Amino acid sequence: MQRDKSVDIAKGIGIILVVWGHTFGCCPILNWILLFHMALFFLLSGCFINPNDSYRVFFYKKWRTLLVPLISFYLICLSIKLILKVFLKGNYKPLTDLTFYMTRNIDYPLWFIFCLFFAVSFYYLIKKNFKNPFLPIFLLTVIGLIFFYFQIELPLWLSQAFLVTSFLYLGDLYYHSNNRKRLDITILVLTLPVFIYAGIMNFKVDIGDLSIIPNPFIFFASSIGGIAFVVIISKLISRFRFSIVFEKLGIYSLFIFALHANASYLNPIAQKLTLFSYKLLGTSPIDINNIQQSDILFGIYKTILSLCLFYIVGVLLKKHIPMLWSYNKSTDNFLNKSYSL
Repeated sequence: MQRDKSVDIAKGIGIILVVWGHTFGCCPILNWILLFHMALFFLLSGCFINPNDSYRVFFYKKWRTLLVPLISFYLICLSIKLILKVFLKGNYKPLTDLTFYMTRNIDYPLWFIFCLFFAVSFYYLIKKNFKNPFLPIFLLTVIGLIFFYFQIELPLWLSQAFLVTSFLYLGDLYYHSNNRKRLDITILVLTLPVFIYAGIMNFKVDIGDLSIIPNPFIFFASSIGGIAFVVIISKLISRFRFSIVFEKLGIYSLFIFALHANASYLNPIAQKLTLFSYKLLGTSPIDINNIQQSDILFGIYKTILSLCLFYIVGVLLKKHIPMLWSYNKSTDNFLNKSYSL
């Protein structure tokens, strides 16, 4: 099946917002981005879940495209952090602090891959066994909302997976609707005002940390409003040649997402570029002592550097070690011929 260019462009826009948002105080629209950026990736993932795959084919695909990359990303980031620890501390003894090896400490963004694996598994099983998946999806969403409300965090981000399965369902419904152009405008008109309201009210959302807007309607409507805006923008710019930049970033968004959090070594470069830019403009930063915490220009440079670096890393890893990032489609026939679970 041919890749959908607009989906890759939407992922590209999404990953730019993710990386920029993770410059935190250097991103002036951080709270607006948090309202929808992770929901966007879950919704787009729902566009391509195939219930016609056998159990063996489906779980093999997800093992190869999610869990194997997750383990690989973890080991890459662990190696980087160990090298930096030894380099900075000299006599650092890795076995004295076992909490160091927790996923949250090594590479926190990996929560998304854990969560996505369980969410797509839930949704696949529901679609495989229910003619109308609405009721089981609704029940999963309610369970997820309860977990968030009472701050009940299950291992491996399962609490989050219950909630975000609803975005997979919405993505599936949207992608397979007959008139997506009309649906785009309708959804945007109905939900964008709620998104704007949530942004003005400075509501905070962090799905990974079990933090969402307490009002479920505002949470879902504001998320969908931001997503609808990105989807429409992605379709508009797909007509132009420069859209290839967003498309390529979207194709390698998983690499960028998984690796960008451990990029503090880019800070000195971004800071020098920031100071050089101010010098060219004949001005100076508002607070030269806190450029890395609050300067918008620094955040933009850090974002550009991160996107370029980890896009290149993604291309090289996928080219030279392909077995870690994708699966061989020829194995589908073998798995389909084998006994069914």
